[in-house]
Amino acid sequence: MSKSGDNSIQHDTNTMIHPNTNDGDEESVSSASQIYESASQMSAVSPDNLNRILLNMKLDRYGFVVGKTYDDDCSSEEDGSISESVAHDMEDIEENEASDLPSPSSFLLQHHENGRNNEDNISPLRSHQRSRKKSTPRETPVDSDMLSLQQRRGAELSDAERRRRLALERKREKKWVKMIKRWDGLHNDERKKNKKLLRMRVRKGVPNTFRGAVWTMLAGVPGKVFKTQVGKYKGLVLSTEVPNQDTMDTIDRDIHRTFPRHMMFIEEAMRAKEAEAKDEELAAQGIEAATSEEDDFVNAKGGQASLRRVLRAYSLYDTDVGYCQGMNFIAATFITFMPEEEAFWMLVSVMNEKPCLMRGLFGKRMSQTQEILFVAEKLVAQFFPRLYQHFENESIHITMFATQWLLTVYTSSFPFDLVTRVWDCFISEGWKIVYRVMLALLKISTPVLMKCRFEDMLGHLTAIPATVDGDAVMKVAFKIPLRKRHVRKYQREWQSRDAD
Repeated sequence: MSKSGDNSIQHDTNTMIHPNTNDGDEESVSSASQIYESASQMSAVSPDNLNRILLNMKLDRYGFVVGKTYDDDCSSEEDGSISESVAHDMEDIEENEASDLPSPSSFLLQHHENGRNNEDNISPLRSHQRSRKKSTPRETPVDSDMLSLQQRRGAELSDAERRRRLALERKREKKWVKMIKRWDGLHNDERKKNKKLLRMRVRKGVPNTFRGAVWTMLAGVPGKVFKTQVGKYKGLVLSTEVPNQDTMDTIDRDIHRTFPRHMMFIEEAMRAKEAEAKDEELAAQGIEAATSEEDDFVNAKGGQASLRRVLRAYSLYDTDVGYCQGMNFIAATFITFMPEEEAFWMLVSVMNEKPCLMRGLFGKRMSQTQEILFVAEKLVAQFFPRLYQHFENESIHITMFATQWLLTVYTSSFPFDLVTRVWDCFISEGWKIVYRVMLALLKISTPVLMKCRFEDMLGHLTAIPATVDGDAVMKVAFKIPLRKRHVRKYQREWQSRDAD
């Protein structure tokens, strides 16, 4: 890879954020549109009918549509709310109402209670988490040789494995309730023992019922929302200042291909179709639909509307960066777990603050992108020299497959059971987990890749996101002996070259 490495890293990585914008995205969108088409066969899709259709969609635990029928068999045993014993524990916890800025523990528990009880203030994702449904196989054909440790994503977990994972989730919820009681001291405690405990719990995976709140606390978002930046986001949303038209066009284009199978985004797409049909009906009668574009932007409901506001607000907040492809997936991931304003400040935090510091990935020079790809290449050479040499022999460069993985921190194409685990650690620890997961994906695939030539190798690398088991990947990732000093070594090497 070194023969073409320096030049290859300079390639325009924007075009690699969406590698399947023609075939892949159309296929995903068509899957969502088919659901709408079946509904639109009725003379009119009323709100009641629309809600019934949405509720009949089969969702995985993260809110992605995986089928069109409701599976009654898995609604009772796999209830997504926490157990009664955990709820009982929480009744004894007093919330701190003395300050405008809630204490971390009360903020987390309020978040958790909202996620369980308050349907007016939660996303469609959270309302469906309380009745998790068994995932059906993805319809992605995978060569049988790819089924080593990673297993095909379409290979459904056995009932025993599902029950084991569910029981483990419940057990972890109880531990997190106890830990949250003393979060105020635990997160800010400099003692090694407490820091190690928090890191260990985060690495094992934050329970879904706590994930959005924990992410915001780790990133310091409540301090911005309730104290230092009160009203700032609302001001940006209502601002008469607008990004340039090219930026808005790019945002609108990218929004429509962001998680097209997720419940929050399908719902808006269906409502948009319904509104479009009504407008056409009025037009046929010679009546012009009276709409206000600004009112639609500010008051529109649904995941796409929230994402549009967050991305537009960030482009006004950080005019030097504005908007760049890839930010849509990161912001959308936050939106599925937390209120819109918190999602905005999460984006601000991961872009500008330690340990994430992603801003350099999306600036005009994209200098951090080149550094990250350089470090990734060096790590592959260090940990998997035979695979690295095979890549060299077949003229496979890391930019051909890892750009999309790294720049969006896996949010753009990987299943959420992996994405959420990576982001648990990324928000807490920084970039090391991103490299670790990349190395784990390659390690799992090495037996197949070593048998492949150029085209088959690229095909396999492209198929990896659809074939991974997130739990298995994370187990492999944490066994890879990557240390911060390895990353820092290659960062310094890149920076010295860049200075020259």
